[in-house]
Amino acid sequence: MPPKSVAVIGAGIAGCSSAYALAQRGVKVSLIERHPHIAMEASGNPQAMLYPRLSGDDSASQFALAGYLYSLALISKLQLPAKDFHACGMLQLGFNAREFARLQKVLSWKEAAQHVQLLDPSQASQQAGLALPHAALYFANAAWLNPAALCRALISHPNIRVKTSTNPNKVLKNNGLFEIYAGELCVEKADAVILANANQAEELGMGLQLKTLSVRGQLSLVKASDVSLALRTIVCSDGYLSPAEQGMHTL
Repeated sequence: MPPKSVAVIGAGIAGCSSAYALAQRGVKVSLIERHPHIAMEASGNPQAMLYPRLSGDDSASQFALAGYLYSLALISKLQLPAKDFHACGMLQLGFNAREFARLQKVLSWKEAAQHVQLLDPSQASQQAGLALPHAALYFANAAWLNPAALCRALISHPNIRVKTSTNPNKVLKNNGLFEIYAGELCVEKADAVILANANQAEELGMGLQLKTLSVRGQLSLVKASDVSLALRTIVCSDGYLSPAEQGMHTL
């Protein structure tokens, strides 16, 4: 029997997506965030690139492709404004022999081939708007988006209640209900709990032995030049470079 109420701890993309999925199914959701606003940590980056990392017809690639297609459909449904979402396409460069072989393997997978095409260096350069020395897989529907805007759209659902500036430090279960505490105060009770607060989940005293690892991410913003302003698509090799937005590239 599905729960009637769920508390989601952490209001980044993971927490907001979970809350939305439950709310769509009629579940009452309390979304609890320790910061004053949602999406203030990794999900607060100005741009996120939406594309699948594929290696061929394997389970990981199948999952990545399915997630990519689902995300595109969901974002279309949410109707994010142009300032927060741009389906500019993405070029995955075959920058060495090993990487080019991977691209060819992806292209041989029938299901993936419906969504990508292999461009030679001249075609890739034309698509990008800049000279590129390598062939590339082109994902025409790949996009960049504003993660915080996505989170706001996801939680604007009548079944979702948001509690910010609330820092849970303990979760107990009493009489069939989960109790979420901030300090000594019980701030929420629910039939089920989703932990979407990254490595801080281990601080909630539930003894789950999650073995989480804190990894510091890195994102750089670079001022666009007269030349780089011509870039029209995301370009991806070991890292990625986005088209300029408000005069800045994300990489």
